[in-house]
Amino acid sequence: VVKDVGQRFQEFLAKNPSIESAAIFFVVFPMNDFGDYYDWFLDLEETWELMDSVIVAPFHPDWAFEGEADNLQYEKRSPFPIVSLVSTKVVDAAGEVATKRIGEHNEQLLLSKSVKELQSLWDQCLRPNVDWE
Repeated sequence: VVKDVGQRFQEFLAKNPSIESAAIFFVVFPMNDFGDYYDWFLDLEETWELMDSVIVAPFHPDWAFEGEADNLQYEKRSPFPIVSLVSTKVVDAAGEVATKRIGEHNEQLLLSKSVKELQSLWDQCLRPNVDWE
């Protein structure tokens, strides 16, 4: 499915060469086991043929980085297993400085919240029909 979406995304980008920002697709999975998802994603990365035009990135409810602060464990978490597909052209056009700045901003934001605050926000994301204040 991801490879098919990636090919369709590549075709979309080829038909719309003027798109230079916000070119991203998401594929959401019903797969819940993190180990199976992670192994599957590593296999996908190894066989991904569209790297010149489409970058893939994984997100999962149980994602964790070894050795990172507890706050930073939320960076690649999502309510469902997701693969994002991002236009390489958009990332290249943004430049290394911009992508580094985004990463630093994300880190600062996560570190500015306590783990308790982040867990509360995470719990709200996982509950259906949340009344967002």
